[in-house]
Amino acid sequence: MHRFLVLLLVVLLPGCGGSNDAETPEASPTAEIDPVAYLRIALDFIQENALFSHDIDWPAMREEAFRRAEGATTTADTYRAISYVLSEAGGIHSRLVEPDLIASMTQDNPEAPLPEGRRIGDVGYLLLPPANFGEDYPQRYADTALEIIREIDGQPACGWVIDLRDNTGGNMWPMLAAVEPLLGEREVGAFVDEADGIRQAWILREGQSIRGEDVVTSATDYDLQQENPPVAIITGRMTASSGEAVVVAFRGREDTRSFGEPTRGVPTANVSEIMPDGAALAVTVALMADRTGQTYDDAIEPDEPVSRTQVRYPPEDDYALQAALTWLADTYACAKA
Repeated sequence: MHRFLVLLLVVLLPGCGGSNDAETPEASPTAEIDPVAYLRIALDFIQENALFSHDIDWPAMREEAFRRAEGATTTADTYRAISYVLSEAGGIHSRLVEPDLIASMTQDNPEAPLPEGRRIGDVGYLLLPPANFGEDYPQRYADTALEIIREIDGQPACGWVIDLRDNTGGNMWPMLAAVEPLLGEREVGAFVDEADGIRQAWILREGQSIRGEDVVTSATDYDLQQENPPVAIITGRMTASSGEAVVVAFRGREDTRSFGEPTRGVPTANVSEIMPDGAALAVTVALMADRTGQTYDDAIEPDEPVSRTQVRYPPEDDYALQAALTWLADTYACAKA
């Protein structure tokens, strides 16, 4: 049975990754191990867990993996073969993360981006960047976003824009906690492995983001002055992985519309396995599903396509933002404001 859920990757930054678990797995010290035994360990884990494993001819795949690793004298010499198997059995969201990157993944980065926001007329604007990880950062991320929402909502906002164009992924749980006032206290999505019949819900409650039954991120709870306001979501081709999870969480919500370009197309969930030499296998095991049960396995199309989504300054040339603001102005909540 899959161990939901340890790792979601930042897919657009080569080699980078992010944890969506409360406790990021730590790398073990580099260990000497026979490369053949090492490759077998990797293949066993991928075969047991990968989302598309049932479509693979595993005797042939294993033979090909050992052919690609022929002559390996170190575990690193098998990485190319393992990466090939990962892509075939787990899809483009699966990958091998090398040991030197694992250490950086478990540390707080003081320069990691935090949410930004401002008021645009009667509308609140919140930009959610990729969420880093580490011991303290997820809490700072969620608390920063909620403080921005609280400040903007000092004078009630009639509607909101959530900008995910730069959100390449990482840790989805502080992202969801950050927008809990807009999503509400409820189940907002799930991880689904349709082949094995496994489902793990994403639940928001009192500022907490909950995976299954486990609280992952807990932030200050806040209730908007205007209940259930309209929300415009802006996406682009860099919106990926955990960024797509936020898009999925808003799917099926009333008075919500998305603008921009299709997302990157990796709305999937990974488990990770720390290998004996400190590398990690990130293996895709599940699809994301919205509150209606709709699953996603490819780029998520916006409700209203807008080209040139990355052009933002000056604001009047930000076509996606202007389209979102125009729609909000026409909603009942903002029309009466």
